[in-house]
Amino acid sequence: TPTVHVRGDRCEVVMPTTVANPAIATHRKSNSLDGSERKTKQLVPPVRERFRCIVAYPPNSEYELELRVGDVIYVHRKRDDGWYKGTQQRTGKTGLFPASFVESF
Repeated sequence: TPTVHVRGDRCEVVMPTTVANPAIATHRKSNSLDGSERKTKQLVPPVRERFRCIVAYPPNSEYELELRVGDVIYVHRKRDDGWYKGTQQRTGKTGLFPASFVESF
C-alpha cells in the first residue's frame, strides 16, 4: 500500500518497492553506472595509418615509445618535425617516435 507524506502544503505519495534486499538494487544500479564509464574510457583516437618498425628505437623520455623491429604502430598524428604520435599494438601504449624508424604497410 502507498504511504502518504504531508509537509506543509505539499503531499507526496510513496509507492512500496518489491526489492527484497535494497542493497542489491543499489549495487546493481552502481554496477551499471560503472559499466558506462568503462565504455567511455575505452575510446581510442581514430586510426589513420598502420606502420611497422624497421629500426629499433630506445625512448629518450616518458612521452616516447620504445620500438622493436617488427612492432606495429597505429599512427594518429604526423607532426611537422618528423615525429609521429601513435599507439603500439604490442603494448597498447601511446607516445611519440621518429618517423624515420618506421614504414607504412
